[in-house]
Amino acid sequence: MRLHELGWGAKRLSKEFGCARNTVRRYLRAGGAAPFNKPTRKTAFDGLDNCLRERFFRHGGNADVVRQELASEHGIVIGLRSVELRVQR
Repeated sequence: MRLHELGWGAKRLSKEFGCARNTVRRYLRAGGAAPFNKPTRKTAFDGLDNCLRERFFRHGGNADVVRQELASEHGIVIGLRSVELRVQR
């Protein structure tokens, strides 16, 4: 930002820092480096967190039974490891 205030252009800054000119322009417009925002993705488990936890504890920590119930009751066919990772949260 200081170099830009001293009159350096985007092209010169990009050569100095070894990045694309448009990247420099984006940083200048944002007033500096903007933090990365990880997008939230939809999953097959959206809205089922409480249900998953309750069933997981009801079945003594058996994620495979929870997976089978998801398939039969909600029509969600998903791998065992995915269910295991979700109930660990």
